[in-house]
Amino acid sequence: MLDFPSAISTLQAINALGIHIALDDFGTGNASLTYLQRLPAQPIKIDQSFVRDILVDNKDLAIVAGVTSTAQALGLEIVAEGVESLGHARKLADLGVNVLQGFAIAQPMPAEDIPNWVENYKPIFRSN
Repeated sequence: MLDFPSAISTLQAINALGIHIALDDFGTGNASLTYLQRLPAQPIKIDQSFVRDILVDNKDLAIVAGVTSTAQALGLEIVAEGVESLGHARKLADLGVNVLQGFAIAQPMPAEDIPNWVENYKPIFRSN
Protein backbone atom coordinates (compact mmCIF):
# COMPACT_ATOMS: atom_id res chain seq x y z
CA MET A 1 0.00 0.00 0.00
CA LEU A 2 3.03 2.23 -0.14
CA ASP A 3 2.28 2.75 -3.85
CA PHE A 4 -1.51 3.19 -3.94
CA PRO A 5 -1.78 3.88 -7.70
CA SER A 6 0.18 0.71 -8.44
CA ALA A 7 -2.02 -1.29 -6.06
CA ILE A 8 -5.15 -0.03 -7.84
CA SER A 9 -3.69 -0.88 -11.25
CA THR A 10 -2.65 -4.35 -10.13
CA LEU A 11 -6.07 -5.10 -8.61
CA GLN A 12 -7.81 -3.90 -11.78
CA ALA A 13 -5.65 -6.25 -13.87
CA ILE A 14 -6.41 -9.16 -11.53
CA ASN A 15 -10.14 -8.36 -11.58
CA ALA A 16 -10.04 -8.35 -15.41
CA LEU A 17 -8.91 -11.98 -15.20
CA GLY A 18 -12.06 -12.78 -13.21
CA ILE A 19 -10.18 -13.16 -9.94
CA HIS A 20 -11.37 -11.34 -6.85
CA ILE A 21 -8.98 -10.26 -4.11
CA ALA A 22 -10.44 -9.79 -0.64
CA LEU A 23 -9.69 -6.82 1.56
CA ASP A 24 -8.91 -8.95 4.61
CA ASP A 25 -9.30 -8.08 8.31
CA PHE A 26 -11.18 -4.88 7.51
CA GLY A 27 -11.36 -2.57 10.49
CA THR A 28 -7.96 -3.42 11.93
CA GLY A 29 -4.46 -2.15 11.37
CA ASN A 30 -4.02 0.22 8.49
CA ALA A 31 -7.30 -0.61 6.71
CA SER A 32 -9.21 2.60 6.08
CA LEU A 33 -12.39 3.83 4.47
CA THR A 34 -10.21 5.07 1.61
CA TYR A 35 -9.58 1.42 0.74
CA LEU A 36 -13.32 0.83 0.41
CA GLN A 37 -13.68 3.92 -1.70
CA ARG A 38 -10.75 3.51 -4.08
CA LEU A 39 -9.52 -0.08 -4.19
CA PRO A 40 -11.23 -2.44 -6.63
CA ALA A 41 -11.26 -5.24 -4.06
CA GLN A 42 -14.05 -7.77 -3.65
CA PRO A 43 -15.06 -8.86 -1.06
CA ILE A 44 -14.21 -7.17 2.20
CA LYS A 45 -13.76 -9.39 5.22
CA ILE A 46 -14.91 -7.96 8.54
CA ASP A 47 -12.33 -8.94 11.13
CA GLN A 48 -13.26 -11.55 13.71
CA SER A 49 -12.24 -9.20 16.52
CA PHE A 50 -15.46 -7.27 15.81
CA VAL A 51 -17.69 -10.24 14.90
CA ARG A 52 -16.80 -12.40 17.90
CA ASP A 53 -18.70 -10.28 20.48
CA ILE A 54 -21.61 -8.90 18.41
CA LEU A 55 -24.06 -10.88 20.53
CA VAL A 56 -22.93 -9.28 23.80
CA ASP A 57 -21.22 -6.00 22.94
CA ASN A 58 -23.31 -3.21 21.41
CA LYS A 59 -20.17 -1.36 20.29
CA ASP A 60 -18.95 -4.32 18.24
CA LEU A 61 -22.45 -4.78 16.84
CA ALA A 62 -22.55 -1.10 15.85
CA ILE A 63 -19.17 -1.36 14.12
CA VAL A 64 -20.20 -4.47 12.18
CA ALA A 65 -23.54 -2.89 11.25
CA GLY A 66 -21.82 0.32 10.12
CA VAL A 67 -19.18 -1.45 8.02
CA THR A 68 -21.87 -3.70 6.55
CA SER A 69 -24.18 -0.86 5.56
CA THR A 70 -21.28 1.13 4.09
CA ALA A 71 -20.04 -1.86 2.09
CA GLN A 72 -23.57 -2.60 0.85
CA ALA A 73 -24.03 1.02 -0.23
CA LEU A 74 -20.77 0.76 -2.19
CA GLY A 75 -21.87 -2.50 -3.81
CA LEU A 76 -19.19 -4.57 -2.10
CA GLU A 77 -19.43 -8.22 -1.13
CA ILE A 78 -19.05 -8.86 2.61
CA VAL A 79 -17.57 -11.82 4.48
CA ALA A 80 -17.78 -12.02 8.26
CA GLU A 81 -14.85 -13.79 9.93
CA GLY A 82 -15.11 -15.46 13.32
CA VAL A 83 -18.67 -16.82 13.07
CA GLU A 84 -18.69 -19.23 16.00
CA SER A 85 -22.38 -19.98 16.53
CA LEU A 86 -25.85 -20.10 15.03
CA GLY A 87 -26.57 -16.89 16.98
CA HIS A 88 -23.74 -15.11 15.20
CA ALA A 89 -24.97 -16.39 11.83
CA ARG A 90 -28.52 -15.20 12.49
CA LYS A 91 -27.43 -11.76 13.70
CA LEU A 92 -25.21 -11.32 10.65
CA ALA A 93 -28.02 -12.45 8.34
CA ASP A 94 -30.25 -9.80 9.95
CA LEU A 95 -27.57 -7.25 8.99
CA GLY A 96 -27.49 -8.55 5.41
CA VAL A 97 -24.23 -10.50 5.63
CA ASN A 98 -24.63 -13.91 4.01
CA VAL A 99 -21.05 -15.08 3.54
CA LEU A 100 -19.66 -16.44 6.77
CA GLN A 101 -16.34 -17.86 7.88
CA GLY A 102 -15.71 -19.55 11.20
CA PHE A 103 -16.03 -22.60 13.41
CA ALA A 104 -19.85 -22.56 13.09
CA ILE A 105 -19.31 -23.49 9.44
CA ALA A 106 -16.30 -25.81 9.78
CA GLN A 107 -13.25 -26.45 11.89
CA PRO A 108 -9.85 -26.27 10.17
CA MET A 109 -9.21 -29.49 8.25
CA PRO A 110 -6.62 -31.08 6.01
CA ALA A 111 -7.15 -30.55 2.28
CA GLU A 112 -7.92 -34.22 1.70
CA ASP A 113 -10.95 -33.97 4.06
CA ILE A 114 -12.59 -31.12 2.11
CA PRO A 115 -14.40 -33.23 -0.55
CA ASN A 116 -16.10 -35.31 2.15
CA TRP A 117 -16.98 -32.18 4.14
CA VAL A 118 -18.51 -30.53 1.05
CA GLU A 119 -20.51 -33.66 0.23
CA ASN A 120 -21.93 -33.88 3.75
CA TYR A 121 -22.25 -30.19 4.65
CA LYS A 122 -25.60 -29.07 5.95
CA PRO A 123 -26.09 -25.29 6.24
CA ILE A 124 -26.42 -24.12 9.82
CA PHE A 125 -29.62 -22.31 8.79
CA ARG A 126 -31.34 -20.89 5.77
CA SER A 127 -32.01 -17.15 5.80
CA ASN A 128 -35.00 -17.29 3.44
